[in-house]
Amino acid sequence: ALRSDDPLRSLWAYFKDSSRTAMALEFMALANRRPALREHMAQHSEEMRQRQVLVLERLLGEALSERCAPAGLSLVLAGVGRALVMEGSLGVTAGHNEAIAFVDLWIDQLLSSGDESQAASA
Repeated sequence: ALRSDDPLRSLWAYFKDSSRTAMALEFMALANRRPALREHMAQHSEEMRQRQVLVLERLLGEALSERCAPAGLSLVLAGVGRALVMEGSLGVTAGHNEAIAFVDLWIDQLLSSGDESQAASA
């Protein structure tokens, strides 16, 4: 996702992918009972978040990063994606389309603000 032509939208698609997220949630449940697995998953998650932050900093630019911290953006996208998958697996869909539309609009606004910031500084 981070190497794509549109990494922010690809990251969002990755986080709301039910096949990947559902498996990650299963491993999280298992990690609650297996300290070694929990440690490995925590380390992997921290490393992934760091890579995401680096890409988002580059993508969003310095000016926009001050308005929307890349680490926070990554966490919000991951959290909303997990909520969609967890609720969807229970058959709960109320608000899902609206949440997806909201995040899509937010991403559009972030990216267009980044374009405007880069044009103004040029």
